[in-house]
Formats: sequence, structure tokens, C-alpha cells
Amino acid sequence: MLKKYPKTTKEWIKYLTIDNYYTPKEIEYRKKLIIENGCSYDKIYQEILKYRKKYKKELVELEKEEFFFVETHLIKENIDKIKQFWRSSPYTFKDNYKKELIFDTLISEAFHSSSIEGAYSTKKRTKEIVKNHLTPKDKSEKMILNNYKALEYIFENKSRIIDDEIVLYLHQIITEETLDKKSEEGVYRDDVVEIRTDTQKVIFRPTSNIEKMKKMLSKLFIFINSSNDDFEIEYLERIYKIIAFHFLYGYIHPHFDGNGRTIRVLFTHLLGQNSFDMFYYISLSEIIHSTNKRKKEYEKAFIAVEENELDLTYFIYYMLDIMLEALKLLDDRVFLYFRENIIFDKAQAKDIKLTKRQEGVLQSIARNKSAYAMTSKEIAKKFKLSIQTILKDIKFLIDFKLLRKKRTGLKIYYELDINVKKN
Repeated sequence: MLKKYPKTTKEWIKYLTIDNYYTPKEIEYRKKLIIENGCSYDKIYQEILKYRKKYKKELVELEKEEFFFVETHLIKENIDKIKQFWRSSPYTFKDNYKKELIFDTLISEAFHSSSIEGAYSTKKRTKEIVKNHLTPKDKSEKMILNNYKALEYIFENKSRIIDDEIVLYLHQIITEETLDKKSEEGVYRDDVVEIRTDTQKVIFRPTSNIEKMKKMLSKLFIFINSSNDDFEIEYLERIYKIIAFHFLYGYIHPHFDGNGRTIRVLFTHLLGQNSFDMFYYISLSEIIHSTNKRKKEYEKAFIAVEENELDLTYFIYYMLDIMLEALKLLDDRVFLYFRENIIFDKAQAKDIKLTKRQEGVLQSIARNKSAYAMTSKEIAKKFKLSIQTILKDIKFLIDFKLLRKKRTGLKIYYELDINVKKN
């Protein structure tokens, strides 16, 4: 199927700077397409520059480096969607499910954030290490466990402001026994570093002036800890500052190693502190790490800012997209917990005494997001039992109207006996 492109000047401007926020190079790459559609490339480019200048907002100046963004309509719409998330969700779930969801999120964030930096393991192994207090067997497992401990710390210390003390403490936790030099744990760098791709290509060189680096960091802490009332400046949505902090910490690159893992922990901390506590229940790193394309886009968004006059819009677009994708996933997960909550409330109301295995069957079906139902074979495989054995539990649950049969083609599925649909 051929991709549809804009046909008019107005449509091209919207496509290139609102629907997508393209760099000048990316816009020029589409020059031939624009001309082929009968539009003037020069006119469109000038109109784009006018639009970006009109909606440009200054964010922060760090040692004569001025960072700004363009507040497009799409950015404002996406921020409204994020702010409305809890209010628009029709589901509720009990405290015990909240705890379980938070634990799963901590595991997921620890695993995926470390994996972005090259750690190799599995989520299952990560959960085993944390739950059973196992000793990590290699550097990758140590990175993941460290990340879990750092996330656990910020969750238990939600009111801590960002300063040197918490940053270095978190870096110490995150990098413990994972760096080549022990002396580089929990400290700021005192020499030059380079940011490289997996193929060792240098893509960015943070400031080599250590005194300047420290001053930039100090100003960054003032910036993130200040409110709109502290200065006579135009009102800024708090989320802009939090996303900017994410980028700027990476841009300053204050440590020899572990910068990425540290900033992603601090980003979660800042979101939770500023009424975006839904991100305690979902891992943003899971979305970034979900595909190789997503991970490359993360790196690309950093580079786009640095190469285009420190315009943070590129990074803001990327992070808002990641956050919205994460909230869709969270909405699905909350729905599964909601279904589970309903079925166990139903069992309790009828005073039905369930065995642990019967509870497990109900929970497995409730959390099966692919079809909200399972075959007897799938259930038997999960519990490592024969189909005949598991069918006895299924029959019991059907008799008490906790499960019901559902035939699809030649297959028989079992689903929860409740009438709750995803909105």
C-alpha cells in the first residue's frame, strides 16, 4: 500500500512540523516529494520556520548554552492525554494489586533500563534474583539488580529533591561492581568522555571543561527544583522541565559510565513527584527497549537536539510518544487486574472455597491479555499437569459460575464468567 503524502502547502507544514517534528535535513530529504505534489518547497520551508519561531519557548540556559522547544498543537494534546489518564480510566484495583503491579514494574524497568546499556539476562531471571535474594552470577545480572535497588530507593523516598547527594548516591547504587574502576562509582567524572554507538562511532562529545560541567549541573538542579513562582517567567508545564532534565543530564554526561541508567531512574522519580504517579506502574524503558527501532530513535532524538541549535522539541516528541505508548500498555494491564479483582470478589461473595490451584487458574485466565480466555491444554501446560487433572478444576469453576465455555471453530476456550469489556 502506497504511503499518502500531503497535497497542499498547509498540509505539508502540518505534516513536517506538527504531526512530525522533522529536522531541516529530514525536511530537505522530502523536497522532491513536495515539488512532485505541485507545491513550492521554498515557501513551505519558510512557513515552517515562521511557525517554529512563533511558538518557540525558552527553557533554560546552562553556561551560555540556550535550550528551547517549539510548543506545537500535538505536544499540548499529548500532554493533556497524559494528564487525563487516571481521570479517564474507568477501572479501579485494590491495594494488593497495586503492590504487585509496582513490583512487576520495578522488575521490568530494572531489566529493560540495564538492557539498553548492554546487560543481558531475562525478566524471569531478574524476578528470581530479586524475590529469592540470589547473588548475581555476572556483570549483567549485577547491573539489573543494582537498577532494581535504585528504583526501590526512589519509590521509598518520593519527597527527595534532586541534588548532588541523591544523584551520587543513586549512581553509587547503580554502578556498584559494574565499572572497570571502583573509583568511578558514585562520583562525577574529572576527565573527557565520548559517547559512542554499538559500532564505536563517536556521536557526541560532552563538555571537556570539568568546571563548566559542574556549573551546568548545578544550574540544572536549580532549574528542575524551581517552580514557576520562583522566577518572573512564562508559565511552563512541569512535564516540559522533567523531559528537558532527562535530556540535559545525558547532554552534560556527568559520570564516566552509568549516565543512562541514572537518568532513567531520576526521570521516574521526577514523574512520580509531580503527580504523574501512573509511571510508577509501568516501565518506560520497556517501551524504549521494545524494538531495535525504538532504541535507535531514542539515540536519534538525543542527536537531533545537539545537531539542531539545542532545539529540545525533537526529544520532547519522542518522550511523549513513549509515555503515551506506555500508558496504553498500563491501561491494558490495569484492565486485567480489574477483571481478576471482579472474579475473586464474586467467589468471595458466594463464599466459594478455592484451592490455590483453582485461584491460579482464574488468575491465569484473567491475566491472559491475548484472548481473555485459555484452552484446557494451555492451562494444563502452565501448571505442568495432565489435561484430565486440570479439567476437574475447570468443571468446579464452571459449576460455581466462575468460568464458562467459549467455542471458537473447533477449539473450546474457558473464560471468566463476568461481563466486562475493554472500552
